[in-house]
Amino acid sequence: MNLESAAAFEDNTLNSAARAAAAGDGKLLAPMDGRIVAVRAKAGEAVVKGQVLIVLEAMKMQHQIKANIAGTVEAVAVAEGEQVSGRKLLVQIKPPAAEAAE
Repeated sequence: MNLESAAAFEDNTLNSAARAAAAGDGKLLAPMDGRIVAVRAKAGEAVVKGQVLIVLEAMKMQHQIKANIAGTVEAVAVAEGEQVSGRKLLVQIKPPAAEAAE
């Protein structure tokens, strides 16, 4: 019996570093289904890139959701204790350039 197979590989070694260096869009989404255990942001609050804004509990672990840009929190779309699905918008941040344009 002759079986033919093909495989393709992609090197993702540096993807995380490249993604972290890229500018964010200010939309913080849930990485997976889970429960919100802490909300550390309020609308109107100034935040810095990397600041923990939400803590999501999923798969018996707590995941810190951090600001991907510096700016002002426009909206917090979740509350403590809420169950969320993956890719749900949690927080929207307005970048400083958008604030200056108004």
